[in-house]
Amino acid sequence: MDQQAVVQHLVCKPSKRNITVIFGPVRDFIKEIEATMCLQGKRCSLHHFIHDFVKHHFLDSLTFDCNKKLENATKSEVARTTASDQKTSKIVGSKQQVLNSVVVVWQLVEDLRVLMKNLSLYSPHFLQIMISLLERYRDSCNHMYRELTWVSEGGGGKTGGGGGGGGRTGGGADYVVSSKWAKDPDINLKIRLLPSWQRLYGNSPHPTEDESKLVMEESQLLVSNLGRESLRKSNVLLDHNSFKLLGILQESLDWFSGHLKHLVMELGRSGAGVLATDGAKMSTMSSQYYEESVTEQTEGVPLDLTEQLSKVQFDFQALSETTVVMLHLEVRTHCFYYLQPALHKVHYVFDPGNVGEDQQVKQLASDLRSIEMVMSAVLTPEKLRYLFDGLGHLVASIFIGSTFFMRKISTHGIKKMCRNISVLQSCLSKITLIREKDLDRARRYYEMLYLNDEEILHQMYEQGAQFSLQDYSNAFKLLAHSQPVFEADNLQARLQALNTFFSKDSV
Repeated sequence: MDQQAVVQHLVCKPSKRNITVIFGPVRDFIKEIEATMCLQGKRCSLHHFIHDFVKHHFLDSLTFDCNKKLENATKSEVARTTASDQKTSKIVGSKQQVLNSVVVVWQLVEDLRVLMKNLSLYSPHFLQIMISLLERYRDSCNHMYRELTWVSEGGGGKTGGGGGGGGRTGGGADYVVSSKWAKDPDINLKIRLLPSWQRLYGNSPHPTEDESKLVMEESQLLVSNLGRESLRKSNVLLDHNSFKLLGILQESLDWFSGHLKHLVMELGRSGAGVLATDGAKMSTMSSQYYEESVTEQTEGVPLDLTEQLSKVQFDFQALSETTVVMLHLEVRTHCFYYLQPALHKVHYVFDPGNVGEDQQVKQLASDLRSIEMVMSAVLTPEKLRYLFDGLGHLVASIFIGSTFFMRKISTHGIKKMCRNISVLQSCLSKITLIREKDLDRARRYYEMLYLNDEEILHQMYEQGAQFSLQDYSNAFKLLAHSQPVFEADNLQARLQALNTFFSKDSV
């Protein structure tokens, strides 16, 4: 019989993967042979052949194929950052776009999970391959996050390049402020106490009594850290494409870590009996153990491997949460970046023909609208809301706090500032679909500057304090310096009256 005739009579294409189909029936056949031959605990030659094939041929081939697919999915910038189309996202069960690389890796994980069931005697080996792949992909995702949050002085994110962060030696480049803050333990803890975070990841879907207090604490934290320093382009992420990729990365990791968590739980349930009895032995399986002691009772997953899988799942979840915190903080950093140059002017004095909004205020409004448009296409509505929740309070705090830096303000300057506030209130209201009443408060603060210090004190005694002692002090100092003649004694008297009012109010 010639070669062609032989090929035509093959029942399937030759492949090492065929072992996955025949392994079960062959193993049953081996049991029958060994029972018939009464080998008294020894193994027949077919057992040795099958074990040797799986251990030294199939597993090696599988490892090589998995590594190759992972490399192709992550080796270049294009491969790492390409997002799936709507059809693919629907197939894998994601409501949002996810990275193609995460789809590839999940398919590899699913394939290994099936192999763990079909060739359960070798589950630890398949799980070890899975963990190795996941650890490498985790490192790739961390690398992508670092590249996206590394910004040059020109304001552009760095999304490409090989490992090791090549090209970072140039001056004026750094990680954006929000990325550093997102990994700061104290700031991270504060952020996770916010009601917006609890609605996203916790168990508090409804507003709480302390919501306004917590939002105020976040604003105070940000103002105290950023309110007095000038931000450079390399401190903020102005490239909206990088914003989008970070959003896709976040959704990808959120989806992926959720699926991995279910897998960890599944392995915990299916291997519970084995983990309690043979875990240590299974974790150090040798060829001799397979050949001499393989029984139905040892088909399980060793505890240490399950813990490794749980650890890498947590790493994906942690990066997912860090990314959404970073985006939340980045939107706020943009407010400081645009508003500080406009509001931190020593003299906020203008003529009647120049009472329109500041150019930087226009730029911030445009920037926020663009961010909302870009991110609404890649984030869930809940996460999009999280980016902008409480932003009105922060912007109001920046406006009110800016009087600390001013030495003079004119009537037309007050009008211009109120116009600035109205522009941003309109912008944010269209994004959040609420009025953003905190900006009404900021407008009232500047409208208060139309009064003199005596009228302000009278208003406080009549209506109570609407602002903090620091806010009133800044206003009194600004009004005093804005007069044609500065009267230091009069200012000190007004500040003393102010302190007296707040002292009585606190008793």
